[in-house]
Amino acid sequence: MPLLTALFNSLFLVQKPESFFLWQSFEYISPVIIMGAFYGDELIGTFGIQKRTLNNGLVCGQAHWPAIAPEWQGKSIFSELTKIVLARYNDLDVLFNFFPDRAKKAVEKSLDMKMLDTPEMILNSPESFENPGVIVSTAAAKTTFKKHEAEKLDIYAFDNTPVYRLWRYAQHPFYAYDVVSLDSGEYAVVKNFTDPVTRDTYGDIVDIECDHGDRRTMKKLIIGACWHLRAQGMDDITTWAMPDTELREVVEEIGFKKGKQKQYYFGLKVIDSHHDYLYDFSRWRLQQCDSQKY
Repeated sequence: MPLLTALFNSLFLVQKPESFFLWQSFEYISPVIIMGAFYGDELIGTFGIQKRTLNNGLVCGQAHWPAIAPEWQGKSIFSELTKIVLARYNDLDVLFNFFPDRAKKAVEKSLDMKMLDTPEMILNSPESFENPGVIVSTAAAKTTFKKHEAEKLDIYAFDNTPVYRLWRYAQHPFYAYDVVSLDSGEYAVVKNFTDPVTRDTYGDIVDIECDHGDRRTMKKLIIGACWHLRAQGMDDITTWAMPDTELREVVEEIGFKKGKQKQYYFGLKVIDSHHDYLYDFSRWRLQQCDSQKY
């Protein structure tokens, strides 16, 4: 772990402890493959795959820690690592990940991915909120994450199972997540975040589990999440909402605006051409929880 931690932290301003990399790479809910490139005893690059599924049953490989030490970038090491790792899996329908802006061009070239700017929305108006009747609890080992929406096969979304959500929220090594619930069972998952560089604070609505066709319930749930985050002292609140969706219309009614800062890109590569329909990004539902950054 010291070699992995040193490599990853050499690439980012925000330094993470070993516990984060242990949780993400070795305590994941299914096996993870990570391949490393070495120069002597020095770890100079990594690439791995985590498996996830879509709501239509397709098997997705999430690119895991695609990292090359700065002085070794541009030497085809990343391309070689991806070839080796992808050869280990023969059941992937899709390869994807969320990439920072500085990695966009390299990933598009090496992996032939199509990219979508993640649809970040931000609320920074001074409007206050009253509790619309939500219950707040901390995500913990006994939290029940039920599904409250029937699967819609014309909408593509990651299958966030109860087991996945427990790992994602209750077992996270340094983020604490709260669950904001309605009496009828629908819920949102939120967290507070302080940027360690700028010291700016944000409240993130990372997961919204409800019928996205029920505008009234969805709006009540999001207002409840905003009320809780504002009560925690979070002036700026962020979430993701794809364009031309009812969720986008609802958050805009509440006062959210399109974020100006490019955060991450959703990169997608369809391995089996029978599923090229997935390149229609207008039919995707992406949430902040799909990226492990949040």
